[in-house]
Amino acid sequence: MIKEHHNHITGMRKTALRFGCSCAVLVCLAAQPTSAQDHQVKALIESPDRATLSAEIPGRIIRIPVEEGDTFNEGDLLVEFDCAMTMAEKRVVLSQINAARIKLEYQQKLENLQSSGELELKLAEADFSEIRGKLGLIDVNLAKCRIRAPFTGRVLEKIMHPHESAKLFDPLLRVARTDAYDVKMIVPVEWREWLKNDQPFTFSTQDYQHKSNGTVIRFGADVDPASQTFQVFGRLNTDTNGDFLPGMAGTVLFGQDAGAE
Repeated sequence: MIKEHHNHITGMRKTALRFGCSCAVLVCLAAQPTSAQDHQVKALIESPDRATLSAEIPGRIIRIPVEEGDTFNEGDLLVEFDCAMTMAEKRVVLSQINAARIKLEYQQKLENLQSSGELELKLAEADFSEIRGKLGLIDVNLAKCRIRAPFTGRVLEKIMHPHESAKLFDPLLRVARTDAYDVKMIVPVEWREWLKNDQPFTFSTQDYQHKSNGTVIRFGADVDPASQTFQVFGRLNTDTNGDFLPGMAGTVLFGQDAGAE
């Protein structure tokens, strides 16, 4: 047994010398990072888009068909205001446009018969254009009566409720995008030598119940002078995002198996 143990130690010593390590520091073989496959780092899931939806017009809220935690698709109705007054103004302006059109057509006929001066025709054209401009402003305000989802996401906070009156720019809802998730990492500056854009990785939650592949999409603008680290951002695959939520922590693995199904 003693002879076999001596032969095993001798073999390990030869292997260490071949790699440039003494027997006393044989553990350096396992400690030296050889490639990206040896690199792991803690990471945090973030939503790439968050927004606070605000009132673009003052008015009474008549409908908010979502609650906190609800999901929605891009273009879904999220907030609706009472715009009965604006609709009434539009009906008045439409009547004014009709009257202005009749007046303009009459002046054009007189002009053709040379029975009217050029000034009267120009004034009729100006009146018609002015009233059409008012209609355009009303249509813009009517479009603001309904707030639709800017992306596919989830409601983070419901700030105001139906039957409340909102002032201009009052916050109404806080929402976050859920059809894509980013991963934020803080890594040593030395990783800059091999870490590149579009580099694949595998993200695992802390409990290892959920995994997703992803790729590096951008780097932080500077290096922290105290810790000599910098931020790296990745994007998870869109077909696995149902398993994740913003704020989840986990581990990112870079290596030859990263990104593999």
